[in-house]
Amino acid sequence: MLDFLGKTLLFVVAHPDDESFTSAGTMWQNRLAGGKNYIICATYGEKGSAHLKKPVTQRMLKKIRGNELRQVAKFLKIDGLYFFNLPDTKVSSKTKIFLLKTLDVIKKLKPDYIFSFGPDGISGHLDHIAAGKVAKMAAKKLKIPFLAFGASPAIRNRFEQIKARRKHGRYAKNISHPAPNTKVKINLKIKRSTLDFHKSQFGQSTMFADMPKALKKGFMDYEYFIK
Repeated sequence: MLDFLGKTLLFVVAHPDDESFTSAGTMWQNRLAGGKNYIICATYGEKGSAHLKKPVTQRMLKKIRGNELRQVAKFLKIDGLYFFNLPDTKVSSKTKIFLLKTLDVIKKLKPDYIFSFGPDGISGHLDHIAAGKVAKMAAKKLKIPFLAFGASPAIRNRFEQIKARRKHGRYAKNISHPAPNTKVKINLKIKRSTLDFHKSQFGQSTMFADMPKALKKGFMDYEYFIK
């Protein structure tokens, strides 16, 4: 068994749905192994309106996306969920307060491992990169092992297709994906179920409707990390 399964894990993400893309399957496996899972979400994702059929205010979208993540947390039986309410697309402008809040949570929970984005942010989203930097700084300061979310081989091989799907957000111009050195075999049904809670981002149909089969398979079999 992987050394972090069955332990207390803290996942630091930028937006609701990040947790499902990166690590929901790992959270499920950790719980099955007797571990505990906690999530810090920096923002409510109020700028993520590209997939909405009808316009809503940012205040309403905060509520919608926050509730979607709460549904995921309930489904996965997450032991604690923390929203920091930082401004979507501008997380890097709040690094100091983000770090202080994260340190407070870590000192309270005493996690065995901390997970977050690496310098690629998987998608290159600047909020992802900022969240990863803060999480890594906090982990280093408190001497806790840090693991970065890794891009699957399918994502790395088809990144140009993924970039073409972007509609909103702020992204780094040039990123490179380091090869992951750790992977967790996950339950496909669990992964899909958590993603399907995020209706505001994918509509009533699943996000996989127009995804190439090879990318879909590589996305759903394993979750990848970099130690």
